[in-house]
Amino acid sequence: MLTRLTFAVAAAALALPAAASARHAGHAPAVGYASYFGGLSAEGCSAAPGRDGALYVACGTGSPNLPRVGGLQSYQGLEDGYIAKLDRSRRRIVWSTYLGSPGEDEIDSMAVDARGHVFVSGFAAAGFPTTHGAFDPTFNGVGECCDGLFGDAFVAELSPDGSRLLYSTYLGGSGHDRTNTLALAEDGSVVVTGFTGSADFPTTRGALDATFGGGTGTFEDVPVDAFAAKLSPDGSRLVYSTYLGGSGDDVGNSVAVDDDGSAYFTGFTGSPEFPTTRGALKPRPDATVLNGYVTKLDRTGRVAWSTYLGGTNRDSGWGIGVDAHHDVIVSGSSNGGFPVTPGAAQTTFGGVRDFFVAKLDRSGARMDWATYLGGSEYEDLGATVAVDEEGNADVVGSTVSTDFPVTRDAFQPANAGGFDLAISRLDRNGRLRFASYLGGRGDDFGGAAGLDQRGDFYPGGVTSSTDFPVTRDAFQPVYGGGDIDGLLLKIRFAQ
Repeated sequence: MLTRLTFAVAAAALALPAAASARHAGHAPAVGYASYFGGLSAEGCSAAPGRDGALYVACGTGSPNLPRVGGLQSYQGLEDGYIAKLDRSRRRIVWSTYLGSPGEDEIDSMAVDARGHVFVSGFAAAGFPTTHGAFDPTFNGVGECCDGLFGDAFVAELSPDGSRLLYSTYLGGSGHDRTNTLALAEDGSVVVTGFTGSADFPTTRGALDATFGGGTGTFEDVPVDAFAAKLSPDGSRLVYSTYLGGSGDDVGNSVAVDDDGSAYFTGFTGSPEFPTTRGALKPRPDATVLNGYVTKLDRTGRVAWSTYLGGTNRDSGWGIGVDAHHDVIVSGSSNGGFPVTPGAAQTTFGGVRDFFVAKLDRSGARMDWATYLGGSEYEDLGATVAVDEEGNADVVGSTVSTDFPVTRDAFQPANAGGFDLAISRLDRNGRLRFASYLGGRGDDFGGAAGLDQRGDFYPGGVTSSTDFPVTRDAFQPVYGGGDIDGLLLKIRFAQ
């Protein structure tokens, strides 16, 4: 199950002030920090910068030997979540803890607020630690699925010193439920999306869709709908919760929140009746294909607009961001036929699967620009995005192509072997400003990412490369073992 972390783990996206971006423009990007993070088994990790200069790490892990400094728990068994805070040097752990049950648990997403409170979400089994007064302290899953018991999604908030759960709650029904990502609103509430196989997933009064739609079980072993939910700042209640889907399989992959508290969701849908709104960019899907989607809910959960996103082949949304004008940048994967715009950075489909990046205006009715990013060999996987206040889109995915369109200032101009990370920046008009490989001779996969206040980019990732190009100040300069290690990365777009 840890391979899901290739695309699902998310870091906090701290807004980049426009002045900072302009001040540092014109300098070539560089790898500012790169380190392994892993033990004897498998990890998928992401890193989020704190306002105090610390680096926060969240992993799903099967390793019992990760360093523990204080914290809530020791390793519980099978797979656990793991959270750590590294100091400003990125070489010493301030605190760390496992977070899990005796069963299978994973952290799929993390964010850190300005006070240093850490928010995590993912998937949990029975016995996961919950708190008094939380929305749902009781495990709901029953039956068998997916190599184990049906599990629930969870959301938790940890204190700045990692010693306490400020709240921890299950979120789910009697089927299989998990979050894929979370986003923080300015008032401290948490918005999550993912998928549910539960006909009794908790929804709220006035929900966009209170009925489970079902599906074929093609993608998650059981029929699933996407869901969108928002928890109050203290974790005690649902502000809103709704299914997102129809009669096919639907999955929520990413969410972003704007300064008004509205939330933007993307993922993929196989449903011909996914809920769209009048005047949407694409109110109906192409027949018999998988489509991406973008749905905007206001701060109370009412639908502002909703649209399919894609073309004549299979398309999936993996990442989403919002700029200062509330225009929306979506990234993902396409099998061809995506409606790229004239003059795009790459108008030609490269291979079996390419990245796409597209900008929708704030009404969801117009596509300002859309481009492919990819090479000609085999496929380019995933693609998640972080968007700064100037509208620059920093994109990370994974490619096996040897002709991915890198720029002259790439810090690694050639594929090192297998899948490498592909890291790109497009400006607010969709022009490709930077693109580079980053990886070793094994397989390296990029996950969701965020920005710090300077505009430096923090992609999540996993690797099987024992020669990944770590930096001199790496916390862990040597591969830890097992099938995959986590990666902690910082890309300096601002010098």
